[in-house]
Amino acid sequence: MWRQRAREGAAGRTCAPTIGVEQSMSETKSVLALRDLASLLGRSPETIRKDLRRNPAAVPPRLRIEGTRLLRWRAADVDAWLAQRVEGLSHD
Repeated sequence: MWRQRAREGAAGRTCAPTIGVEQSMSETKSVLALRDLASLLGRSPETIRKDLRRNPAAVPPRLRIEGTRLLRWRAADVDAWLAQRVEGLSHD
């Protein structure tokens, strides 16, 4: 398990935002883990890890929690990212 956590933390460190004290707790309530994101996108966790290194635009913006190496995403950021990429979606 520690190996998996180490691998998760190695990818994409430089481009992820950091949670500051000024952010409200309501913004961080809905947080997705790597497995959750992989399931939602229909990709494997390993593919997402690779994309974080090779093609960061292929995955939603990552959430960086200060003091950890965990890969996490805010559900709101993932929803917004998906909405920008869905073609033919009608907005009634």
